[in-house]
Amino acid sequence: MRAISLWQPWATLIQLGVKRYETRSWATDYRGELVIHAAKHWDSECSQYFYMNFRDIFEKVGIKRHSELPFGAAICFCVLEDCIPTEQALKVIGSDERSYGNYSSGRYAWKLTNVQPFDAPVPYKGAQGFFFYDYAKHS
Repeated sequence: MRAISLWQPWATLIQLGVKRYETRSWATDYRGELVIHAAKHWDSECSQYFYMNFRDIFEKVGIKRHSELPFGAAICFCVLEDCIPTEQALKVIGSDERSYGNYSSGRYAWKLTNVQPFDAPVPYKGAQGFFFYDYAKHS
């Protein structure tokens, strides 16, 4: 199954069903099931978003510190339903969704639907771009 690694806190925002679009500099023709993988990466920009922009969202689900987020793990399934230019996405999303991605001109918004969180994070090595997630290792 295809998977993609995302930095935190954006990966968990998708897992929680809060973030419905993933913005990328590249388009994809792929449509179908996708595993969201929380990368190991964490830096000051991520910290700023967690503590200043999204703290309330995470506290509602009992996450008080960034160290409580999963890292280096597959965290949910979803369906990559569509890939549209960000200019088009801006016509259908609200201000909250805008704060979860980079909607600059020339980028793409991947519409993610049917998010199904895993019961627990599954430690897994991620990669850049799409990579293969071996579901047999999931159980």
